[in-house]
Amino acid sequence: MNIKDQVCSLELAKKLKELGIQQERNFYWVNPELTEGNVTQLLTDNDRFINHHPDLYFSAFTVSELFELLPILGGYPIQLLKGCTLKEGIIYCCRCELIDIDNYIFVDKNPVNSCGKMLIFLLENKYLEK
Repeated sequence: MNIKDQVCSLELAKKLKELGIQQERNFYWVNPELTEGNVTQLLTDNDRFINHHPDLYFSAFTVSELFELLPILGGYPIQLLKGCTLKEGIIYCCRCELIDIDNYIFVDKNPVNSCGKMLIFLLENKYLEK
C-alpha cells in the first residue's frame, strides 16, 4: 500500500493545522502554494526542514495518530467501520453514538480521512478542545 493512502489528505491536513492540532508527526505534506510549480509532496520527518520553514509543512496524520486524538464523548465511543456499497465499493465510516451528533457519520474511501473529518467536526463544534 502506498504511504499516500495511509495518511490524511492535504486538504484535511491543512484544516487540522488551522484548528491548532499539534504538528509533530512522522509524515508531512509540503504546502504546494509555497513550492516552485505548485508540487504536492509527502515527506518523512527526516526529510523536512520545519525549523526553517514551518509554514511549508502540514502534518500528514496516519489513522492511528488521528484515532489517538479522538475522544470518548460522554462514555460513547468513536467507531470506525468498514463497509461496502455497490456504487462506491469499500468505504469507511467514522461515527459516534452521542445523541447530539448521532446523525453525523463521516464516510470516505480512506479510513484516515473518515477519522480526520470526524475530528474536524468535533473541534469546529466545540465537542473537543485542542
